[in-house]
Amino acid sequence: MPDEALIQDRMANPPADTRAALRGAAVAALSDPDMPNPNNKVDWKHIICRENGVATQYMLDPFDTEHHELEALLGRLSQRR
Repeated sequence: MPDEALIQDRMANPPADTRAALRGAAVAALSDPDMPNPNNKVDWKHIICRENGVATQYMLDPFDTEHHELEALLGRLSQRR
């Protein structure tokens, strides 16, 4: 079992070679206090953004490091800030 310091580090800095980095970016973008929406959802397999419609992104492979549709969605959200 990894030590507590490593766990805390991974929570703040998800491994870039897994979908955790993309999920972390989605959590950060969808948690923006300037754009609150309690209906947005990020879980292990889905990212659901209900900003101007519904955009659902599926992330089924834990080793995906690229997801063009999600990256485009995050880009649109960052432009709205």
